[in-house]
Amino acid sequence: MSGLSGAGTEEHADLAHELVHPHTLVFALLIATYCAQFRYEAPAVREHAEALLTLAAEQGFAFRAMPATILRGWALVAAGQLEEGIGRMQKGLAEAWAAATEICAPYWLALLVLCQGEVEG
Repeated sequence: MSGLSGAGTEEHADLAHELVHPHTLVFALLIATYCAQFRYEAPAVREHAEALLTLAAEQGFAFRAMPATILRGWALVAAGQLEEGIGRMQKGLAEAWAAATEICAPYWLALLVLCQGEVEG
């Protein structure tokens, strides 16, 4: 079992691509994005989030675009693009509130607070 290592999440995303099943692929990309963020791997977060945003738009999976928008914003902040990143995070949170999908709100809000601290600190 590969666990949560970087290679493991990449392998799962690759397998999902091979299956050509959009729901599985979107979920695998979402998990890979979260795992990369937990490891503070901003380039991987950005790459996975952008792929997730593209697939979500193509397949009409707006529900999966919200966390990708927030996590892509986090990656931008980590790369020094503070205002743009925070703006994207706020956009994703606003979309989540509008759609009543606040299940991960504490996590997303914690990320936003940490990023806003970068601007103020």
